[in-house]
Amino acid sequence: MGNSQKQIPARIVAALGIYAFLHLITALFLPEGTVAGWIAGYILGLLAVIMHYLFSLFTRKVDDAHFAPVFLAGLLLRFLIVLSLFLVLILTEKFDQFSFTVGFLISYIFHSVNDVILLNKKLTNLSG
Repeated sequence: MGNSQKQIPARIVAALGIYAFLHLITALFLPEGTVAGWIAGYILGLLAVIMHYLFSLFTRKVDDAHFAPVFLAGLLLRFLIVLSLFLVLILTEKFDQFSFTVGFLISYIFHSVNDVILLNKKLTNLSG
């Protein structure tokens, strides 16, 4: 059981790979000026998940009594970082903002679902 908690489930890894592939295939069919925004949005959504994973690694030894406050503080911090990066990219970069926003939202929602699955798995392991 200890080994399975340290590894990302194979279904999540497969879903990430398939999603990245489909996202890039979709980019091939977009108009020329929108591809950079689409890819940047995907990368920003993926960055949110990477931050969650790193935060999880740093806080995995938090006791049950402190888990919720630490998790919520980390969630707020990650949200503020992603929001800041989103605003910086929207205001400074010269790519199509609509494709960036749509690419980001789709990526962020997809990766957030994976976050919830992993969080549920962790909480289930803690309670059992």
